[in-house]
Amino acid sequence: MCPFTPKYLRFTDDLIPALAEIASRSGGEPCTPAKVSYEIHMPGIDPSRDVVVLADEANAPVAYAWMHIHGVDGIEQGLLLARVPSAHELYEQLRREIVLWAARRMQEVTDQTGRRVSIIGRHLGQDDEDERTFLETVGFRLARSYHRMRLDPAAKAPDDSLPDGLEYLHGPQLSDAAEFVAMFNETWIDHFGFHPLTEAVFRHDLENDPDYDGDLDMILKGSDGRFVGFSYCSLTDDEPREGEVVIIGIRRGFRGRGLGRALLGHSICHLRARGAAQIELIVDTDNSTPAEPLYQSAGFSTIATHRRYLLDHDGIIRLATLNAC
Repeated sequence: MCPFTPKYLRFTDDLIPALAEIASRSGGEPCTPAKVSYEIHMPGIDPSRDVVVLADEANAPVAYAWMHIHGVDGIEQGLLLARVPSAHELYEQLRREIVLWAARRMQEVTDQTGRRVSIIGRHLGQDDEDERTFLETVGFRLARSYHRMRLDPAAKAPDDSLPDGLEYLHGPQLSDAAEFVAMFNETWIDHFGFHPLTEAVFRHDLENDPDYDGDLDMILKGSDGRFVGFSYCSLTDDEPREGEVVIIGIRRGFRGRGLGRALLGHSICHLRARGAAQIELIVDTDNSTPAEPLYQSAGFSTIATHRRYLLDHDGIIRLATLNAC
């Protein structure tokens, strides 16, 4: 007998408070309804097709997942994000059902578009042996490795002075959408899993992300108004405060001038000024830019390895025909 017969609930906004509770139990950190709404209502996501809510026999939500589906390197790729509390008695069956749902959703995409498809999973820490085993069992393979690096608290931040004609701008405005998007896409196009940022997503981030802090959104701006590079950071509220350089990059055509080092130095100084006792970042080990040596020279060292797993087209087609047992 199948230990779990999945019950699907049609997603509606009325479910968001319950989903926030699931996310809080799943991630170990409080998650608000506003954050869930921001994630699920991201431009490009169709909640009626790209969100799954699993329920128990009493129709109470117990797990959920959603996918961003984008064109990446000539295929349609779904970025799968799931919230399944590990303490739930049906944890194994719930996460398996979510993967099967994702495969069936991507089967629909290939049927509609005629294009090959893939599914990419979230970052997994080096201690997530159970999760890695599960993904490999259902057909995922290692796609990319990343290093989590931590800054030596005693390290002096790199000099953040800029050449004439450049300045730091904190907090882009909605009116900057076109220039920010052009800069982001030129900067990130040679990175793994790149898909173009849109103005709609840019505006959604500024207007709807409850965690967005414009003061930590830093841009290198030229005297001609052109954006040259960017760094977005995060900072926890709890003491000791932990900072992270979430994403940083220099626009192609402006690299090799020391601007990345200056922007990194500015980010470190700003996080420390805001009270960060510890600063970390994640770097792609196969990055086409010399990012990791830059971070090492600034005082960062590797403390963990993260991995991303990918399910290819053939694996998706196979899984799409299975059930949860």
